[in-house]
Amino acid sequence: MVLVVRLGRERFEGGEEMHVARLTVELLRPVPLVPLSVTLRWARPGRKVQIVDLRWIALAATLAALLPTRLPLPPRAPIFDA
Repeated sequence: MVLVVRLGRERFEGGEEMHVARLTVELLRPVPLVPLSVTLRWARPGRKVQIVDLRWIALAATLAALLPTRLPLPPRAPIFDA
């Protein structure tokens, strides 16, 4: 999960104003003990809802597909001193 959040913030614009609200994980094959590569692309870019398509690939096969859904952060409430 940390990898998904970090890559989503660093690689795609607007990451600071959005947070991961939902994560769908599809495990397609067993994960071998070899180096993995990660691919990222927009599945649905948008201002209100964004979905990033993150794939783990090894040996020319997709092992897992992760689809984090990002939503805008709620506005911060003002802090009042009592």
